[in-house]
Amino acid sequence: MKKKGVWGILIAYLFILICPSAVTATQTMNAEAVSTESSVMLPGTSGQFEVGEGTTDRNQLGYGNVIIFNYSDFTKETLSGTILELSGEKNETWTTLAGKAHVLTNLPEGTYTLTTKSVPDGYIASDAIAFTVDENGVVKATGKDLNAISSSGNEFCKIEVFQKAQTCQIDFILVDSNNDSMGGADLSILLPSGKELRNWQTAAGKLRRVDLAPGEYILHENSAPDGLKIAEDITFTVDGTGKLFVDGVQVDRIQMVNEGTVRDNNPDESAVAMYRLYHPHTKEHFYTSSKYEKDILMGRGWKYEGVAWYAPTISFTPVYRLYNPTLKDHHYTTDEHERDVLSSKYGWIYEGIGWYSDDNKTVPLYRRYCPFLKSGSHHYTSGCEEASHLLTVGWKDEGIAWYGLNPDKK
Repeated sequence: MKKKGVWGILIAYLFILICPSAVTATQTMNAEAVSTESSVMLPGTSGQFEVGEGTTDRNQLGYGNVIIFNYSDFTKETLSGTILELSGEKNETWTTLAGKAHVLTNLPEGTYTLTTKSVPDGYIASDAIAFTVDENGVVKATGKDLNAISSSGNEFCKIEVFQKAQTCQIDFILVDSNNDSMGGADLSILLPSGKELRNWQTAAGKLRRVDLAPGEYILHENSAPDGLKIAEDITFTVDGTGKLFVDGVQVDRIQMVNEGTVRDNNPDESAVAMYRLYHPHTKEHFYTSSKYEKDILMGRGWKYEGVAWYAPTISFTPVYRLYNPTLKDHHYTTDEHERDVLSSKYGWIYEGIGWYSDDNKTVPLYRRYCPFLKSGSHHYTSGCEEASHLLTVGWKDEGIAWYGLNPDKK
């Protein structure tokens, strides 16, 4: 029995000397059996990232440990919703997540290809990336060593994939409470992470056109023109087809409004002319105190019908202006509740204060409604004859909308 035991030990020892690869293969299998492939949080300011439980504790550079980052080439931030596929000695497919990278540990020796199988709308898939893992577990791409990232004693070779964004042009404008475009403000477009993407100073009478990729953004005012309050941030989204949305409602452009300073008890009662225009195709009457806006619209098919009334430059009763991009119609009201209901439930976009009503109620502006019109269904006039005539041809009386000043007080 003792001789048989000795001979068994000698035979096993000779087998190890002759076939060392058999032991190496067994070690590799065991290491793979306990390894974990998972998505991990991106590096923070410390340059570290969290690795999921079960990841091997081998901490030497290489050894088939890979971390894959999927980026938008436009924002240089991680891009979610991309399907990536690894093929080679090990095969795996996964969908990328926002703010996370994907970890693969202890890849066997061999050649691998990382392919983008699907990208979010508005993106073009990146080219495939080939890399190798040698017999020592060192990872190389196109013959070069990859950068390494360390965390909790583990080291990973970093592979970066950049998906190609298809941008579209988005217009931005800053206006005051009279809807006149404003210069002298400093605006920024931010990513949800807080990273600044674009910055510019506004100029009176000019739009700012910016190329943006699909995604969510924030328009932020860093400083307002003198005498005006800084506007609230506007969060907006560009979808994969280039459509623009604010609070889920499609819009044509991003308009930020700077309100005036807090009024005192002696508002200025000087008058401003209110221009009236008409569009023959939409049947809408449009009202504005902005000569610049009037001139722009006249160049786009609107017919100028003259000064409709005179409004105070300021009062305690603002007239709110709204726009519906589906109906292609404007609406005006002094009622905050009506403004809030229209903008929160029925697809109307609040565009700020259009002008002010006379608190002395000097000249009434009559409001009429036509149930048969899609656009231009509301009409406002200070003319008694016009207001009365509309009632005879199917329009409904909705009372007095607001008040203007005496025409002589201008």
